[in-house]
Amino acid sequence: MDFLKHPYADIYLENGILYFRYRLISNFDLLVAQELVSERLRFQREQSFPVLCDIRQVDKSSPEARQYLALEGSLLTTAVAYLVTSHYNERLIRFFIQVNQPPVPSKVFTSEEAALEFLSPFKE
Repeated sequence: MDFLKHPYADIYLENGILYFRYRLISNFDLLVAQELVSERLRFQREQSFPVLCDIRQVDKSSPEARQYLALEGSLLTTAVAYLVTSHYNERLIRFFIQVNQPPVPSKVFTSEEAALEFLSPFKE
């Protein structure tokens, strides 16, 4: 299993799915988003994967960061499942998907098993 430990996230590949587990970030702005996307792309080495994006520790992010992640954050992804804990965060991510319209299939989940089931058909 490949693994990258970053101050803002843990990134690893397991069974054809890229896991991106955010850490607690006090100021999730555009610069943080750009740094994380750059690290993820370097980690992937030009290969596309479905992504389980665990945002359970993310409290809020700037509108610029969200817009950047919707477009640039979708590079080299075949689908994205967002894992959240609360119904409030679930509504926020649904709104994010509706407004920012990521270019790959994207869905929000409160269950990791359901998220992995959604991502399974997108493995190459």
